[in-house]
Amino acid sequence: LKVLADTNKKKPHLNSQRYPLMKLQLQPTATLTYRKAEKTKITGLNVLKLLCAFFVVHIHVDCLYTDWVYSIVHIAVPIFFMISGYFLCDDTGVIQTGHIKKIIKHMIPVIIFVNLIYFLYSLIPEPYGHSCKLDQLSSPDTWVLLIYPGSSFFHPGWYLNAYIIALCVIALLVKLHCDKLLYVWIFIGLFINFAFGALAFTWLDNANATFLGIEYSKISLILNRNFYTIALPFIAMGLFVRRNQKHLARMAASKYMYVAVVLLLVAGVAEHMWQKSINPAIFNTHLFTPLAAMSLFLFALPRFKANRWQTAANYGQRYSASIYYWHLLVNYIILESLLQPLAPTFFSDWGAPICCILSLLLAMFIYHSKQKYKTIPSWMG
Repeated sequence: LKVLADTNKKKPHLNSQRYPLMKLQLQPTATLTYRKAEKTKITGLNVLKLLCAFFVVHIHVDCLYTDWVYSIVHIAVPIFFMISGYFLCDDTGVIQTGHIKKIIKHMIPVIIFVNLIYFLYSLIPEPYGHSCKLDQLSSPDTWVLLIYPGSSFFHPGWYLNAYIIALCVIALLVKLHCDKLLYVWIFIGLFINFAFGALAFTWLDNANATFLGIEYSKISLILNRNFYTIALPFIAMGLFVRRNQKHLARMAASKYMYVAVVLLLVAGVAEHMWQKSINPAIFNTHLFTPLAAMSLFLFALPRFKANRWQTAANYGQRYSASIYYWHLLVNYIILESLLQPLAPTFFSDWGAPICCILSLLLAMFIYHSKQKYKTIPSWMG
């Protein structure tokens, strides 16, 4: 609004020299719009997505060097959650509940579709099928695990369910204007996870041990693969980085980040070997996992320039999700059923990297099929 008041004309009795022409400029109230950082422009995070997609394959497919990379590849899930948290808020650091609703609306068909495909696969008898679950359909546990943690038919599906539930919790906190409590939960959630994960080997005799009458394998599902000890803490970390990116920029760009990443990854390997030497039961949570994940996440943000890494960034943006969804099918059908009988030792020793290549090829086929046939829903990719 612009108001011009000429006091000399409206009030002629006033001295024109004492009361000159008055100008009042009022700015309109600023409207908050959702300005999301374009994922295509953050080359480092897209490269990281491709790397972590291959890490996820190594988590579920064994190979010759599994023990040596066991703790390293387990940083993939925390990093994926941190990337999700990074893109959860707008440029001003505000979380829009409308954006969360769009994500949930997009993810629900994905969860249903992926679980349906793996359920249909589970009905195929061996040797081409993996395990028939017809006799388990009448069990309540099957359907409970399908909802929480989400690992009935698609074992890594707990990530999707944890992500959806965590988003619902975050939306509620935003409505209550207390989303900064997420930062407090970083420490609470990780402490619970460490007690029954990284430190569990100190008080459990073996993998079949019980705690309060409950089998540890079930405790692991309840406390280690869920929305409150994994998803919420690491989403909060990504959100913290986005909101404080200017303050963290110097540290992220420092040459010492190279040293920090290498040292923490090596420390994770040493920790895993130490755990195995004390207790043969293997637990997939390590004390150095969140530190290594955070350091690699910060390391990737300002690096990987587009002119050198654009191809890897495009691969990460386009194919990482499909690699995650379908790598188990590739392993079960192509690797285990078709290739391993031909050369058991070779495909057993190099199963994980071969599965990475085959999963990437399948993801490329799905992506380009979507581009060619526009009627295919976007979430099927």
